[in-house]
Amino acid sequence: MPTVADYYLARACQAQARNELAAAEFQRATTLRDETARRVWYGLGQVYKQMGRTSDAQAAVEKFQRLHSAAVKEPAKDIEDWRKLNAAAKTAPEGAYAAQ
Repeated sequence: MPTVADYYLARACQAQARNELAAAEFQRATTLRDETARRVWYGLGQVYKQMGRTSDAQAAVEKFQRLHSAAVKEPAKDIEDWRKLNAAAKTAPEGAYAAQ
C-alpha cells in the first residue's frame, strides 16, 4: 500500500535526475489522497516532461489541475452552505431554535 514516503522517495529521485525511478514512485503514490495527491500528480507531470513524455506530462498536469480545482471549490461550498444556514436562522420566527 502506498504511503507519503513513496511521494518523498519520488521527490528525492527526481532531485537526483533519476527520472525512471521517480516516475515509478510517483505512479505508485497516485492513490494517495488530499494535498499529497495533488503534489504527486504535479511531480509526475514534471518528471514526464523531463523524460520527453509530453502527452503523459500533459495528462498528469491535467489531473493535478482537476484535483486542485476540486480542493479549492470544497471550502467555498462549505462557506456558501454556512451563509445559507445563517440567513435561514435570521429569518426564522423568534424561538424557533430554542430548546423544547
